[in-house]
Order: sequence, then C-alpha cells, then structure tokens
Amino acid sequence: MASYKFTANIKRVKVDFDSAVESKHFNPNTYNRVKTNGIFLTDLSLVHYASIHFQSRFENSFPRRFRHTFDTIEPSIVKNKRAFCFDDCEEAELQKSSSEVIGVGFSSHLMHDLFDVNVNRINRIPNMGKKKRCDYEILKNSVKYIYESKGRKGSINRAKKEIINQKSSYPDCIKYGIISHIPRDGVTPVEIYVVDPNIRLPKFNKNDEVVTLLRHYSRCARLAGFYRLSEKLNERIRKILASNIGIEEFNKKELDYQNVIKHGYGRTFRYFGDQFEFFHAPNMDIGFKYESEKGYCVFSMEKNILEILDEQDYDKLLNYRFDNIFSDRFSLLDNGTLLLNFSCSKYRELSFNYL
Repeated sequence: MASYKFTANIKRVKVDFDSAVESKHFNPNTYNRVKTNGIFLTDLSLVHYASIHFQSRFENSFPRRFRHTFDTIEPSIVKNKRAFCFDDCEEAELQKSSSEVIGVGFSSHLMHDLFDVNVNRINRIPNMGKKKRCDYEILKNSVKYIYESKGRKGSINRAKKEIINQKSSYPDCIKYGIISHIPRDGVTPVEIYVVDPNIRLPKFNKNDEVVTLLRHYSRCARLAGFYRLSEKLNERIRKILASNIGIEEFNKKELDYQNVIKHGYGRTFRYFGDQFEFFHAPNMDIGFKYESEKGYCVFSMEKNILEILDEQDYDKLLNYRFDNIFSDRFSLLDNGTLLLNFSCSKYRELSFNYL
C-alpha cells in the first residue's frame, strides 16, 4: 500500500462512493480507509498532482501549463488548516477553468491512493480523434483502468451525465468517474464523489507499460527543464511503436541526451539525503520556476530516475519507486519528482553547474 509521510498540517477531503461502484479492484485497506476518513493532501501537493497531468490552453508549453495550474489553484484556496475551501473571487469563466484544474489534482491523488500504484502509472489518454473521451488511464497488473475527472462548483448531476456519455466511447475498459464538488463560498469543504464504472478487464503488456512510463517522464522532464531528454524520450516512443520487436530492441540502448551543447544552467541539490536536479535555459519557455514575494517554487527530478531514463533500462524503470512526503514547503511523489517552495536566499545557495 502506498505510504505517505506528512511533515506539516494536512487537509482532509471526504470521499463518497456511488453504491454501484465496483471496489474489488481497489486496494482493500486503502478503500476502507478512504471511505471512512477520506484522503489527505497539502496545498502544494494538490498543485503537484494537477501540474503533471493537467492540459491547459497552452498546448506547446509545459512550464506555462504548470504556471497556469499554480496561478489557478493557489490564489483561490482559503486559509484553512483542516479542509480545502475555495473562495468566489474569480470571474465565472475563470472559476470554470480553475475547478477543472483542482478536480484533476484531487482525482489524480485519489486514484493513485486507491489503486496503490506509482503516480507514473497514471497517464493522460492521447487524443485519438474521439469527441467524447475520458481523461486518464491507470496501468496495474496487466490491466488498464480508465477514469474521467470533473470539477464542479454547483450541482454534480450534469457532470454524472457527461461521464456516462464519455465512458460510452470505451466499451472495453473499466471506467470510473471522479467528481470534485468545489463550492465557492469560502466555508464549505470540497467533497469528492466516485461514480459507477462498467466492468471489463482489458489487458496490456510490458511494451504498453514502458511506453506509458516514457510518456509520463517526458512530461516531467519538460517541467524540470530537461527539454533534450523530453525530445529524446518522445523520439524513442515513436521508434518503439513503429518496431515489430517493441521494447526489447531498445532496452538498455542509451539516449545520450546530455551529449549535446545546451545553453543555460543546471542546478543540483540534496533533499532528505537524495539528489535532485533541474535545468534552466535562457530565453526559452522551458523548465518551471515560479517566483513570488515569498520565494521560489521549482520542479525537479531525482538523479536516479534521470539516469534510468538515459540508460533506458526498462526493468529498473518498471520497478522504480520513491517515498511520498508532503509538507507546506515541498511535495515529493513516488515517481521521483519534487515540487519545492523555498526562500530566495535558500534558492541562491543551491549548488549549480553551467553547461
């Protein structure tokens, strides 16, 4: 079962399950805990989950999507030590957008928890031309699960109908609907509703799982500023999909993404005894660094996962796992990504190397 360490105040979110929801696919201990106690997150971990998966209007810029996510969620959170409450300060159109982002953050954490999978097993479904399509897929034990995420300020009845229509495009998969009810009165806490799936168990193989992981880390690499690694991963994905042999042809065939001149600088720092890295390129919309009066917020990746991706060792990639640790100042997920918020002085103290 996924383990979490909390080093600061955390917030609880109640979760209600529709009576028709099939729970046998969830981790039983987690399911019972979530039904009884809900899920627990910090403000920063909510942003962390949302930023990896959310797709905004900034189609070609992961960092701008990330900043959009941060700008959307953070200002509307009411300061409450025990629950997530959101205010009504935004215009109606902006509230619709931010509710979607917030819903993605909550649903990603919930499914990560219920299925007891590494967050790198959750992937946004590529658009294959379907008008009514679900958002995300989860790969576990050779089975694929699909879920749709919704965030709503008012009634959730319409959201339920939309999920039914979207699920109809996937007749061969288990499909869950996750609806985050987000009142904007600044007082009423967020509540999550899980609605019923249609039961069927499509299979996937090791080849599918590795491709999904490479897609996931391509997104993470862009957020951490490793644009060359992201490009190389996408290139490798295309070659795997075009190959008759699949991943075996490319296993341990290195990317050598660092064997190229890059303009900018990389920073390396240690946190909880582990080494994390990110890269900033000048005059390029690559990498994420959010600066405010309070300090900096950066997205980074653990050194070992960067090495595994470069080496293309698929057995190590499939078995990679980290600890989940949440606090007010940082969010560390089991996919090896760290969202860190710290003061300007601490940021300047980080060791770095010019490349």
